Amino acid sequence: MAHKILGARLVDDSSTSNLVNYIQNRGAARKGKRLERLRLARINAAKRRLQEAQNPKPKKSFKKSIKVDKFQLRFLDQRDMDTKAPAPPKDDVYFIDKFRREKYGLEQILEYHRQYVHPDILNQPSALVTATIELNLKMNIKKKKYIDKINSTVCYPHTFQYDIKPRKIVALCQNEADKEVAKEAGAIIAGAMDVAQLLKTNQLTQRDFDHLVCHTDFLVEFSKVKGMKGASFFPTKQRGNFGDNIAELVTYFKNGIDYSLKPNEDDPSFGFIDCYFGKLDMTDEQLRENLITLFESISRFKPLNLADDKQFFERVAITTPVSKEIFQLKFWELYDEYHDPEAIDGQENETTSAAASMMNS
Repeated sequence: MAHKILGARLVDDSSTSNLVNYIQNRGAARKGKRLERLRLARINAAKRRLQEAQNPKPKKSFKKSIKVDKFQLRFLDQRDMDTKAPAPPKDDVYFIDKFRREKYGLEQILEYHRQYVHPDILNQPSALVTATIELNLKMNIKKKKYIDKINSTVCYPHTFQYDIKPRKIVALCQNEADKEVAKEAGAIIAGAMDVAQLLKTNQLTQRDFDHLVCHTDFLVEFSKVKGMKGASFFPTKQRGNFGDNIAELVTYFKNGIDYSLKPNEDDPSFGFIDCYFGKLDMTDEQLRENLITLFESISRFKPLNLADDKQFFERVAITTPVSKEIFQLKFWELYDEYHDPEAIDGQENETTSAAASMMNS
């Protein structure tokens, strides 16, 4: 006996006396059809892979996104302006973005900044003063075309408070008298092989100190300690953190200011260094001496084989963190090693024009 209910067929199985439900879905493919479709799909996929291997599609080219720091972009634009744009006119009113940026003496720049931080205006008379030195990094070496790293510390003749956090100095010296002198100068720890072992076993790490200074009599033994010679804190001539007077070394790096080169990612031929050199409430003479000291410190990294017959210093800007004003400095007036870049470019242009006229004649 069979009964039909909503598309389901009830079958009376006399052998088991149990009712079994069979649901028949309309339009369902048979098993043989499904297997045939799978076989054809595999064949078509194999054909498609073969065609793609024989005729590969050209790869799509995407434009590489370039991240440029706004400060670097501003300097890069101004760099082009100083070489291509005309000199500023004698008129009092003109569009500054159409001409080269005016350059001033140090005293005039300091006066402009002091007017802005005056108590009647901004009321920050002791604001810090920053020097931004743009450098020519191109060298005449095939293996290494550009200077890629400059890291150093400068200690000014006229110190000033700029960092609330006190500096921690580790001193390496063998003589007991030198150890006492180093601690009196401000070192947090002074010793020889005992301190070297603390560094080797990571009981004393770079997170525990800012600088490490070493006496000359311990430098060779310290270099023999495993893992020390390649460490970032190992004393080098470039850093100037080893010598015969351990007290002077501790004082220098405790009161000094660190600076480093910031290369331009898009144009490795130039980069710049930012460094404080005083406060606006200091005298002009004190700030001048500090700035010259900074120039001398950075000039130590000038390579002997500088390319393109250009100066190591290209431009120097004097700024203060509390203001957006940027004043270009006549840095060649402070340091005899350098000259006016515009005058050098003018001489090169005159030489080129003279050579061209001789060839034409």
